[in-house]
Amino acid sequence: KSWSEDEATSLRAHSRYYFADGTWQWAPCRAIAFDADRRHFTIEFGEGRPGGPAGSALVFSGRRVSETQLAGAQPSVRKPASRLNLLLDSEDPLAFSARVLAALERRRSVEAQLHYALLLNTLPVDSASSLAQ
Repeated sequence: KSWSEDEATSLRAHSRYYFADGTWQWAPCRAIAFDADRRHFTIEFGEGRPGGPAGSALVFSGRRVSETQLAGAQPSVRKPASRLNLLLDSEDPLAFSARVLAALERRRSVEAQLHYALLLNTLPVDSASSLAQ
């Protein structure tokens, strides 16, 4: 599904607002577009975006943007957000938390399987004796 900004104006949500020091906090935003190919939303933090710790900066598109730069530049900040980083206001927070937890558990499981496969693939086999001997 693709939205125009006018159609998505009322789609209020909360998303993680990241600062350059690695900290983040949930902040109100609105979803203004959805890219079905990339499977992410474009969200916008308005003027009410969090200030964060003193001297902190927002990490936006891989680069650090200080609050001073933001204050003098644009009234809002847009960024892409995956569905796991976007809690819609119309959504049950417990269901959202359960979905995020399930995704994290699946990630841990896949990482463990990959680690195991890597371990098996890197074991030396030249000096191993066959079972028939």
